[in-house]
Amino acid sequence: MAINLFFSFDGKRMQFYSGRRIDLKKWDSESQRVKRNNVNKKGYTSTDINEHITNIEATIVKVYKESKALELQPSVAYLKEQLK
Repeated sequence: MAINLFFSFDGKRMQFYSGRRIDLKKWDSESQRVKRNNVNKKGYTSTDINEHITNIEATIVKVYKESKALELQPSVAYLKEQLK
């Protein structure tokens, strides 16, 4: 399964593909992370994938807050571009 992140802001909802995949049985839906001691087909460990997810989350929140501090109204397209 593809790991997608969702971010809701200002009445909008953004979906972003993390670039990582994992078998559904290796995914913890409660914590929204890969279960410990698992590896995907490309060799990424659960630690690698979970850190990647955390980094994306932190980046999107940072970009959003910086935009708001500059009194900008960020769009979904703008936020996605900043994540690339």
